[in-house]
Amino acid sequence: MPDNVVVYCTVIRTMVEYASVVFANLSQTLSNDLERVQNRALSIIYPSYSYTDALALSGIQTLRARREEVCIKFIANIKASNPLYSLTHKQLTALNHDYSLRSATKERQPIKRTDRFENFITVKYGKTELCNS
Repeated sequence: MPDNVVVYCTVIRTMVEYASVVFANLSQTLSNDLERVQNRALSIIYPSYSYTDALALSGIQTLRARREEVCIKFIANIKASNPLYSLTHKQLTALNHDYSLRSATKERQPIKRTDRFENFITVKYGKTELCNS
């Protein structure tokens, strides 16, 4: 890895990714704005290469891929004593049984007026954890 890439990763990218778990669910325009920072840095380091080629040469991922990876690790490492545990892991357990009940009790979902809750990191990535396992 060239020295310029090391400097970028240790100084600039750490500032861009600071607290990325908190703002993981960015809109596409904000995500593109962050990606543009990395694109600009790599275009300075590798002026004659495209962004995807520069990523391959430098051996680093897109910022979006790194955010998703960190969020999935964050959700996977939540312990049962953490207050967020009930938001993530309780939803993941499905009630599977061989008998039929007259009135199956379902978990109460929080009352929501917008889709913000569904896009909240613990819910969004908690569901992907279920899909990946």
